[in-house]
Amino acid sequence: MASPNDAVSSNSFSATARKIMIIGTDGLPSDSGYTMAEYVVISGSYTYVCQAKAGTALATAAWRIRRNTDLGSGNSRTEWADGNAKFDNVATNPAGLTYS
Repeated sequence: MASPNDAVSSNSFSATARKIMIIGTDGLPSDSGYTMAEYVVISGSYTYVCQAKAGTALATAAWRIRRNTDLGSGNSRTEWADGNAKFDNVATNPAGLTYS
């Protein structure tokens, strides 16, 4: 398993594991922070950022995925798979999901 800030990359993707802080519903930091896996796919003007608890298989429906679109001139648009930030997507093919 990757340790915080370990990185892996190739021509089509990169992945990083890092410790994140969990913020409770009261707005205060929680002691339940855990290591988050981040899988990034870049395809043309799209950057897909997939996040899940470290150790989650890409084929497990436990990822939240956002698509950042480079609109040029320093502008971008962020959309979420299934239109939400829930950890309920499979990350094997983020380009094949529906975003809004």
